[in-house]
Amino acid sequence: MGSQITIRTIDDFKVTGVLVEIFDGTGALVERGTAVQTDKPAEWIFVATVANNSIYGDKIVVKATDLPGNLTGKESVLND
Repeated sequence: MGSQITIRTIDDFKVTGVLVEIFDGTGALVERGTAVQTDKPAEWIFVATVANNSIYGDKIVVKATDLPGNLTGKESVLND
């Protein structure tokens, strides 16, 4: 809880929103929320609000939406 995830986005158009989902090692949703853009154009910050005792095997899914409404996503599994 309180941990920050920094997301860097690059797009031909303006990124208008970033959604973050965190799943535990069993695939259960731990948390879902929106990231907030920093003063840097391509940087967004997500702050966790749910306690997560073990992050090993967790999956973080990030979905960015651009001005025309296109959605692009990326997944990362935490192994350490």
